[in-house]
Amino acid sequence: TGWSAVGMIICPAVFLFVGVFWQEMSKSPMVFLDKLCIHQCDPDLKSRGIRSLAGFLKHSERLVVLWTPSYFTRLWCTYELASW
Repeated sequence: TGWSAVGMIICPAVFLFVGVFWQEMSKSPMVFLDKLCIHQCDPDLKSRGIRSLAGFLKHSERLVVLWTPSYFTRLWCTYELASW
């Protein structure tokens, strides 16, 4: 529930920021934060997000992992790293 509340605040803020500054951002590197971009509560949305990881990684130049002890407890993190 804590991450859900954070996601409900951060995701709309990021969406608004990207909408306003898209022209400038398109000239800069893009960032994908899986913890914020993959839905944590809705199983259908979570599954769709996980299935989209390979497509995102295909167009990525590098992968930076912010590792914590719980990193590999999330199956999509293991998939993400194995796909890279």
